[in-house]
Amino acid sequence: LLSDITVAKEFKDQLTIVYTSYLKMKDAFVDSDSNKASDESHKVSKVLEAVDMNLLEGEAHMEWMRQLESLGNALTSIQKTSDIAKQRQFFSSLNETFYKSFKAFGLSNITSYYQYCPMALDNTGAYWFSDSEEIFNPYFGDEMLKCGEVKEIIKQK
Repeated sequence: LLSDITVAKEFKDQLTIVYTSYLKMKDAFVDSDSNKASDESHKVSKVLEAVDMNLLEGEAHMEWMRQLESLGNALTSIQKTSDIAKQRQFFSSLNETFYKSFKAFGLSNITSYYQYCPMALDNTGAYWFSDSEEIFNPYFGDEMLKCGEVKEIIKQK
């Protein structure tokens, strides 16, 4: 991860809009609604495309381009299938990249809970973000809604 980079507040604000949109998609996974997950992932893609990478310079710009490609691929993959199990696998890889993005570039006025379920994806484990400390598992939905734990609290100004 990048260290000692300065990120324009405007970029953090735009990334925060992506995060807010992401939360709606995560909720669709909690509801085990593959159509809604796909619809919401389209919305995340749109706000992600609106993030102005010209606000970043040098290595920060290059790192964002790498992350953007990974995020875009995961979102497109979610949109291309209606199989909720496959969508959840792509959602997991999306979360891993978002974690790098949020840690490297930051968000504006957000407390996010980075949560983990060890049983997700055939016991390989998977992460997600929530705006609540309470667990609502997007990998199992109502089958095991409360399975998981907060691994990290990310507070950003």
